[in-house]
Amino acid sequence: MVIVRRVAFISAINKMKTMNLLHAPWLPFRLRNGDQEWRQLIAITDPDIVDFALPRADFQGAAYQLVIGILQTAFAPKDKKQWHQYYAHQPTNDELKLAFNTIEHAFELTGDGPLFMQDHDPLSQQKMNSISGLLIDAPSSKGIKDNTDFFVKRGIGEVMSPAMAALALFTLQINAPEGGRGHRAGLCGGGPLATLVMPSDEQSSLWHKLWLNVINHDIWRYDKPNFHDGSVFPWLAPTIESSKEGSEIYPSTEGVHPLHVYWAMPRRIRLVVDDESTQCLIGGENSENSENSEHSVRHYRTKTYGNNYVGNWDPHPFTPF
Repeated sequence: MVIVRRVAFISAINKMKTMNLLHAPWLPFRLRNGDQEWRQLIAITDPDIVDFALPRADFQGAAYQLVIGILQTAFAPKDKKQWHQYYAHQPTNDELKLAFNTIEHAFELTGDGPLFMQDHDPLSQQKMNSISGLLIDAPSSKGIKDNTDFFVKRGIGEVMSPAMAALALFTLQINAPEGGRGHRAGLCGGGPLATLVMPSDEQSSLWHKLWLNVINHDIWRYDKPNFHDGSVFPWLAPTIESSKEGSEIYPSTEGVHPLHVYWAMPRRIRLVVDDESTQCLIGGENSENSENSEHSVRHYRTKTYGNNYVGNWDPHPFTPF
């Protein structure tokens, strides 16, 4: 029997309509004994945690890419020696918190100001779409309208907790296919294929699984990033609207940092968060939203012609071809 526990600070999500992905206990983890716990991100250093425990395979893979990206962005080792040091002895919570504090402003999922992986513009004039449209296996709106969703069925995720909505959003942004005129593709060729390095022992700690994919500065050299101007996190600046020629974003485009590859945002999306406690149709009873959360997500707004990434972005850290 799997025991699911929620650990500390859950009231931080319940009492406020703000949720910071670096500080809220929004991720489910699998412990070495098989239990599951919802913890803050700094729990990745706990040697008893061996994996994430997400309800969908695409969310599981996206969680790895998300957290590796965070570590590479805010906690990359300076050289091979330091990389080995942290592989042998994971950092303390205080060390991680200090690093995370440098980028926390970019990881607000809800609230005022720039929001994680969401358009700088609130898109308040755009119509609302079902949140299930963010899922890679959801039928298109045309398929639902024409009643042709025979094999890919509707209703698979029409209500989500903020946690599952965050993962649905991130999963789409990193894997975004070309979805018609003006729907821009992600950096990985519009496909969900990613390659990560994993230890041979499946019971290795989650920290070891993540850290194997973090690159030290001696191997990957880049200038010190600015975490406030949009060069790393594009949602901190207005979207480069791409309806006209000359708006393409290349790796060499001025104002684009190499770490941008982890945070590319081709789709213009804003989540619509409701003050309503409703069971999440993705996580079910194991969802953060199913018991005490006061918020849910049923809709999002979107607009075409977002950031248009072109050119040779290889090698992408998660794509070996």
